[in-house]
Amino acid sequence: MKSYSDQRYLQKKKGSNSYRAIFWSVILLIAIFGIIYIIAYSPVFQIKNFTVSGLKNISQDSALEIVRSRLTASRLRNFFGSNNMFFWNADSVDVSKTQLASAVIKQDWLRQTVGLEISERERLAIWCSDILCYWIDNNGIAFSEAPETEGSLILKISVAGAEAVEIGSSVIEERFIKNLVAIIRGISELRLPIQIASYDGKLGEIRVNLYNGPDIYFSTRFGPALSIDSLSVLMEQKDFYIMNYVDLRVENRIFYKK
Repeated sequence: MKSYSDQRYLQKKKGSNSYRAIFWSVILLIAIFGIIYIIAYSPVFQIKNFTVSGLKNISQDSALEIVRSRLTASRLRNFFGSNNMFFWNADSVDVSKTQLASAVIKQDWLRQTVGLEISERERLAIWCSDILCYWIDNNGIAFSEAPETEGSLILKISVAGAEAVEIGSSVIEERFIKNLVAIIRGISELRLPIQIASYDGKLGEIRVNLYNGPDIYFSTRFGPALSIDSLSVLMEQKDFYIMNYVDLRVENRIFYKK
């Protein structure tokens, strides 16, 4: 009889413990979902203001959209929504292959404010294939589409027969990028009245046609520092703008024809 009573007692106790476990599990789940709901939808965590510093060429909305699009790769962030403080809870963001060079996020939880400290990629020149034009930065990387401009304020280099460039990639072989960038900077510093600039991918050469001046040829196969210096000296001659051409395609040599 005692054995029977003990077994029944143990069964009741076991059943009671199971009900308690289920009860507290339900309470825990309710608490978890309650906390998630509060975080996701409570006005306390909703953003009241965005600030962006470091803007030069792009708008605040464009900068926010670039960073927002990178953060949406996380499903958890998407659950909170982009107007939630937790969505922007990151120190820095990978903004490679965009118009931004870097982006740092600063959050003020008390004021419910998100601030972006950005730096834009340098717009070194416009690189045009037969299909589209692209902005390239100081690393020779095409980072966004660009308008087809005319004039010498912004250097535009046309590449005949070239296919579209992939955003985020180098416009020429990486081993020649440094020379290309140096040539572009040198041309810009000399303030030449450029009519047309073109690049021959097979020869690795840049040809610059001036308004009422000579055609100038550069090679990306070697560093152009000496060539740029020689060209600067040559430009001081009175008959520079009546020359036929200036050839800088041989290292440490300058050839010109009047």
